[in-house]
Order: sequence, then C-alpha cells, then structure tokens
Amino acid sequence: MTMTYRPMCIIMALAAMVSTSNIYAQSSPSIDFSVRYTPETTYAMSNVTINTMSMTSTGTTSEAKKRLGANNGKTVTTTSTKEMTGKIIIGKRGSDQQCPLEFNIEKIAARQGATTPSAANILQDIRMTGKYTANDKIVLDSVMSTSLPANARTMMLNMMNTVLAQVQVPGKTLSIGDSVVQNNTLNMPIGATTMTVAMQISYTLRRVEGKLAYLDIHTNAKFSYEGGAVDGLKATGGGNGKMVYNVDTHYPENADNELNIGIDRMQDKVKTHLKVTVHSLQKVTVTH
Repeated sequence: MTMTYRPMCIIMALAAMVSTSNIYAQSSPSIDFSVRYTPETTYAMSNVTINTMSMTSTGTTSEAKKRLGANNGKTVTTTSTKEMTGKIIIGKRGSDQQCPLEFNIEKIAARQGATTPSAANILQDIRMTGKYTANDKIVLDSVMSTSLPANARTMMLNMMNTVLAQVQVPGKTLSIGDSVVQNNTLNMPIGATTMTVAMQISYTLRRVEGKLAYLDIHTNAKFSYEGGAVDGLKATGGGNGKMVYNVDTHYPENADNELNIGIDRMQDKVKTHLKVTVHSLQKVTVTH
C-alpha cells in the first residue's frame, strides 16, 4: 500500500476550515455561526478518517459473465484508515490586518484494515507556512518536509490552496432549530475529465448547554463532469453528522461526520456498483 497525497490534502484542508460559534444569551440561546481563527492562538487537532469501499461487478451478457468468472456478482470490501495529528498556529495580527500562520503536521499514518502502518505509510514533520487574511482566508505559501519529495510538496501546496479557495463557509446568527446552508464546489481531475462536486451542507442548532453548542449536519453531494456526463457513469452522495462547539473559544471541540457516495457505471457489458463511506472524527484543543 502506498500513501496517496490528494485525499490526504483534502482531509487536511477540511480540517483546517471547521466552523466556529459564539453564544450570546442563555435565556434565548443563539450562536454566531462564522469561521474565524483568533490571533496568537494555537489549535491542536487530531483527525481519524475511515474509508470503507465496497465494489460489485456483474456481467449483463454471457460473454461478460464469463470474462468476470468467479468474481461475477461478488462484492469486495476494503477498509483503510488515515490518522493525523497537527497544529494550526495563528500569529499576531499585523498592520495589514493579516496574521502569519503555521500549519504543522506532526504525523500522518495510513493503514489498510487492522494492520499496523508500515514506515512507508507514515509521514512526519510537515510544516506549512502562510497567512490568515483580513477576510478570514488561509493562504499557504510553502511546504517543508524531510519525508516528502519535492514534487509531492508542490502537489500538496497546490491542492491545499485550491481546496481552501473553493470552500465558502456561511456566517449567520442561529437560534435553536435554525439552519444555515454552506455551499462548496470542489473540482477534481479524473483522467482527461474534470469532475465537479457540489456540496450542500446544512447546519442546524439543536441545543446550547453552558459553553457548548450542539449542531446537526446534513450533507448532499451532486456530481457533474466537464463536457457532460462520463459515458455510463452516475454518482450520488450524502450523509449526516454532529458538531460540538466550545462557544468560549469560538471553535468546535468535536466533529463526527459521515459521507456516503454511490457510483454506478456500465462499461463493456459490465455493471459496476461502488459504495464509498467516509467517516471522519476530529477533536480540537484551543490554547492562547
């Protein structure tokens, strides 16, 4: 098994852009649902992402069934896990209203099933630098690491900035039962085609207890392709999750989210169904 950098970059980007909240009144709880980091603050995070993939291929003709042999109609399921620990460090705001930023990845370990990660699947000591802008955007300008070759560092930097630039997070005051919708668009190359994923994520405030605000998350994903649909390919996606916000630090303490993606394709008289489940667990500790 080899470490893949593109999904890893997306995971880190999403981890860096988790939403924040603020409480105003216990008699009528509401939160200011907006994304902003605080100058001179450190965000220590751990993220575990579990990917489960099930694939079934079925021949629709006798020739296709013969070609598949014993694998015709058989479902193959694999599970992989990526674990990441790291810190986002926001520096002092300058006269231009921007803050210097460091994103230090202490460790990323990938494993297949229940196996222990081998040395080849562990990345350590990745340091990214950049700035946190006056309009609440993270812009990275360098990646330093002894465990990544130069081309991988360049790919990580480009992917992180591309994803961060496309992520648009809403800002709104929510009362109990209120929702806000976040629309994100991600473009991902697939061979000679570019797949566009339109993510619609709704956040609903359920309750506020002391300094903690509890929100439900619902995700809907729509897929499209440059130049129209890819021949015989259909994809759908959606999922649910929860977030717990510490309203004193304006940042979530915990996030638990699951996304299910179904992909169907008919090619060479073979119908293939692929189901992918991405389960992400994140914990964050904020210190000033």
